[in-house]
Amino acid sequence: SRIINANTFGASAHKLAGSEYTLEEIIAAGIANCKRACAPTAHWPRWTWPTGRTAGAQRHAGF
Repeated sequence: SRIINANTFGASAHKLAGSEYTLEEIIAAGIANCKRACAPTAHWPRWTWPTGRTAGAQRHAGF
């Protein structure tokens, strides 16, 4: 498969306290950068679990 992880380098509300950017803005920018870098060759799941698996794959993972 061709799935890309958008790494935001551990962005969290705690780490971004005092930043001019919100956590949502950082994550959205990370995803937008990934989409620009690999479009149109990547598949973009709607959302993923912290394990990196998509929701459909998680259902069958035995968790």
